[in-house]
Amino acid sequence: MRDISLQLDRISAGQYDTPPRLQKLRGIFRLRRFGGGGDELGLVSQKISQVGQQLRGVHEIFSTMRENLNSVMAGLEDGLLLFTRDARAVMVSPAAEKFLGAPASQFLGRRVTEIFPPGHPLRQALHLEGDELRETAAETE
Repeated sequence: MRDISLQLDRISAGQYDTPPRLQKLRGIFRLRRFGGGGDELGLVSQKISQVGQQLRGVHEIFSTMRENLNSVMAGLEDGLLLFTRDARAVMVSPAAEKFLGAPASQFLGRRVTEIFPPGHPLRQALHLEGDELRETAAETE
């Protein structure tokens, strides 16, 4: 159980590879299983390792996508803020940083109503319903 706990701690810290010690233990578990022992802890450890490998793959995909999106945003002349469904800022273009006069770190994770409080000149341009952003269709000129 201690080894499984350590493996889970590693995965939650973003270390998705199985450490050599646990790989060796998994080999022992396999030998026991083939010998008729049927070690359930070994099976659980193996499944956790598989989940860690899958998470590593997903993490790499999202990291690549984020890098690509950052490159696109860096090339924009217009300011762009990207919000989640619950109206929290997740990306801020360099042009938006310049326009708003503060680095992206001051906006990331904050709600749209914190970034644009009542009285802010841009608040009227937002499509707000209470504290939430309302979905809108693209406007064409």
